Amino acid sequence: MKLSVIAFALAMTACQAGKEKGSSMSSILETDYWSTAADESLPLSLNLHPSGTAKLWIRSNRDIPARKSLGFFDGLVASELAQNAFAAICTPEFTGLSNPKSVIPGEVVRKFILKKSSAPDILKFVSEADPAPASFLRAEEEFAKVIEDVQKYPAIAIGFHMEGLPPEIAPGEEFGFQLSVSNPGLKPLRIATPKFWAEAETNLSVKAVRTDIPLALLNNSHSPSMEIAPQNIELSEPDLQDSTIVLEPGTVIVFPIRIQLLWEPGLYAFQASFESNLVDAQGNILTRFEWVSPDSPLKISGTSH
Repeated sequence: MKLSVIAFALAMTACQAGKEKGSSMSSILETDYWSTAADESLPLSLNLHPSGTAKLWIRSNRDIPARKSLGFFDGLVASELAQNAFAAICTPEFTGLSNPKSVIPGEVVRKFILKKSSAPDILKFVSEADPAPASFLRAEEEFAKVIEDVQKYPAIAIGFHMEGLPPEIAPGEEFGFQLSVSNPGLKPLRIATPKFWAEAETNLSVKAVRTDIPLALLNNSHSPSMEIAPQNIELSEPDLQDSTIVLEPGTVIVFPIRIQLLWEPGLYAFQASFESNLVDAQGNILTRFEWVSPDSPLKISGTSH
């Protein structure tokens, strides 16, 4: 409790110091950070209070495939992290930033919304077209530490892990790998059984990019993909009785997958993608999400045409 009070006091002191130096800042009650770096339609969003209370939504890990869990994270981050984050957005350099005059549709946008006690909210954002100012990057660096820390507190979340991919296959050879789906959060989730994926707006696919061809020579034929159908998944019959599977906190379900790839011989960076809705135990859709696996090396033997 004392740490929270200290964090609040330090954050407020930083903001008031900025005000004394000529900033138009008044006390900040909380701040939102929002980024479309992973996906324009699946933004990352963080709400941070000076006390250290942080609420984070991660809806896609396409920008950071090493993230294994998606969903809602809710916890109290280290007081020093909250202090440093608020100090970074209270400087005159940050509050004096000018926003871009326009944004190109589809480009990455990152923004801060500073919610103040006695004045309108302050919006500061950058777009992909223009380099981000140093003060904005410093603030993002501090908020990235908060984002990392609050991921220790998954509240309603789903996790994924792919394993068992062979390093080399022959063209058209059937092979298998496993996709593990877990619930690292505090509340039960529902996931659709494979034969109901279409109705549940769920899609599992694999894709790859040739790594033995120079970047300048790559074209669409060097980036094959395949949708995983229910018949490619070898779940036992009891697991398939209902349209959904209840995933209790701390539990894991493994999807054994067998496929054939009719792709050209060569070296590939192989990746799986799982798109669906995050659904609670009562059947309520909480958000749309997409998980992608880190790239795995895959060799398809033979001679490429």
